[in-house]
Amino acid sequence: MIALYISESQISIAHYSRVQGSPLLANLCVVDLEDSLAENINNEELAVSYLINAIDKASKTVFFSGNEIIICISDSLINHEVFKTEIDSSDKQIQQLVEWKKDKRFGPTVEKFQAFIELYNDRSLGHIVYIHDYLIKATQRICDTYSCSPIWMGSKSMILYALGNFPLMTVEYLKGSYNTFYFGLDTINGGRVSYGKEGLKCVDTIGEKEFMEKLFLQKFTMKNKPPWTLLLNEISDARKMHWKKFNLKKHELFSELSLDNVKIDGPEMTTEHQIILSTMIMHPNIHQGINMYNSPHLVVDRAYHEDSFIYDNYEDNELPSVKVRDKSQDKKAISKVNKKMQITWKNPFTSIAFMIIKPFTITAEFFNNLFYSIRTAIKLKWSSEDIISFISAFLLISSFALTIYFKEMKQKRIPELEYEYINAVSDISNKRIKNNNPLSIASNQLPFGNTLSKDEIIYLQSNAMKKGINNVFSLIEEGSLVYLSSIENVLNLEFVGENITRRNILNIGKIFESRRDRIDCCGGYKYHTGIELKYEDINEPNQSIALPVAAILSIIKSEYNISSLLHKEDRLMGERMQTPVIIGMNADEKTVRQTIYDISKTAKNLLFRKIIYKYDPETLTTKGTLYLSIMHPVSSVKNTESVDYSELP
Repeated sequence: MIALYISESQISIAHYSRVQGSPLLANLCVVDLEDSLAENINNEELAVSYLINAIDKASKTVFFSGNEIIICISDSLINHEVFKTEIDSSDKQIQQLVEWKKDKRFGPTVEKFQAFIELYNDRSLGHIVYIHDYLIKATQRICDTYSCSPIWMGSKSMILYALGNFPLMTVEYLKGSYNTFYFGLDTINGGRVSYGKEGLKCVDTIGEKEFMEKLFLQKFTMKNKPPWTLLLNEISDARKMHWKKFNLKKHELFSELSLDNVKIDGPEMTTEHQIILSTMIMHPNIHQGINMYNSPHLVVDRAYHEDSFIYDNYEDNELPSVKVRDKSQDKKAISKVNKKMQITWKNPFTSIAFMIIKPFTITAEFFNNLFYSIRTAIKLKWSSEDIISFISAFLLISSFALTIYFKEMKQKRIPELEYEYINAVSDISNKRIKNNNPLSIASNQLPFGNTLSKDEIIYLQSNAMKKGINNVFSLIEEGSLVYLSSIENVLNLEFVGENITRRNILNIGKIFESRRDRIDCCGGYKYHTGIELKYEDINEPNQSIALPVAAILSIIKSEYNISSLLHKEDRLMGERMQTPVIIGMNADEKTVRQTIYDISKTAKNLLFRKIIYKYDPETLTTKGTLYLSIMHPVSSVKNTESVDYSELP
């Protein structure tokens, strides 16, 4: 497999393969372009010649022939546009709207551009990517020349979307301002941002300018956290202070990537290229987003739903009541004394003073012990030769220890990727669990160029999500899991207390991001983990049968402890029809967990699309939201029973 990233002034190419689902890097090459591609983007002949010459130079190092290739292009070489649409608009109507927007934007040169479309937020929000047509054709011709198969081509922002840690915001400093992209569960925003006396300010935006301005003015707390903000290039400490409250993070480059003494051929690779190329290698399912090698007339429907009304309006929904079967619940009173004892907050000034004084205390104690040893030796009538030998040995050992310490500190400061390669070598067989029953149409991860239909992929994602969530619930005890979200095959979770062993998490899926934050309660740390779930068979063993829509809705309303239910209009999903259903739960942690498990076993054709789970340690309450799709044949009779809104006691 070949991964290629094209930026304004540089291309980077990685040749790698997959061993038991894990990437193994064979070769890495970096080539500087003859001139800026962004400045000559409208000069077709010149831009193509830059690409051809760079690829030709790289071909002397990287073996292209017979390999599949995925290509990523910098967002500076394409154009983005976000627009609102009607929920009931068909794909044809949306395509007509986009063609009108493209004609209005480019005028006489409209034929030189292609427009690719994806929909968010239950088809109410659209995102357009405009790209020069010659860039698509040029990369295809280059691939034909070097006998490699182009599988996927997308933008840098879409690559980072594959990280799946939402909300996600990227920051890149360029020519006196910052380029930003914001990805939520159901939205996309971004644009160019400057810093002045009033702080961060939007210069121009894609999407809602009011949203970005509100985000920059917002005050963040432990409950209202900032988005996961990723820095894409190196900036000064002074500029980092512009984004202080967003807690800028650097992506963990080439994490878990097994290497075989690979060195970079060519100039030094920039931080941006390191981030993008490592993400392309580590995430095999990025091709499920916009693919610029597909037809531009294809509308990619993210099929996610807006969830704000579920969380905020449990009490405000004036919906007809539905009689449900009584549930026996433990309604034991919770004393306020116990809640106060559970979470204790330390004085921050005491902690700071302790941190400042502690090094001096340790140093004083060390020298005190040293002098005591010398005095004792003298009292025991050591000879002068013994004392000199003792001091010489002590100085020798100290100098050796300091040499090792400063060498490690120097290595940690080295930004070159080569050092990360050398220290990232690991044994794949010890870390990865081999699938004993590989599928004929899908393995643990979907291969590039798979022939599965859209509804088959959704079945796989649903089964992976169900199994992953159940594994998390069995792995993390009640009271520790504070947040969980899962979309497609990406699962993010936050938990407190004791950390979980890496082996146990690998049973759920592949870890692509992990970190911990210091907190003043709950064991002192909050752990964040991002997992890429394993795909399993479409037909799970011991799974229930498929049921009609009316039967499934009736079971959910009468059998399970839910707070609200929303049923939406049927729509086409691949070769089948789907009925979107949103379920809200607001109860104690044990009840919510059990309800999620029970719903997952209701019917074979009840698929999980998205789940959000939140636990509040202070109130001991849990809120859960399930976004489901009931799949049924296109020819099935439409359900006439009105269950659009149903609020349950």
